[in-house]
Amino acid sequence: MHFEPAVENRVPRGRRRKRGNGSAEGPVFVDNSGHRARLLRRIGLFLGAVCLGYAAVLGAAFMGWGRP
Repeated sequence: MHFEPAVENRVPRGRRRKRGNGSAEGPVFVDNSGHRARLLRRIGLFLGAVCLGYAAVLGAAFMGWGRP
């Protein structure tokens, strides 16, 4: 079956609409050094480890391990 979209997107994909009088030269800020990406990756790994530890504690509690 082929369904037609209820709302047609008239803007071609891959192109951005121009806004006002801003320059279309490219992004304003580019992190070429990668410091921001490394920082966000470390924060994500830390939060993931915290969530995994919490899930392990909950799993152990449901299985009846630990002190009553």
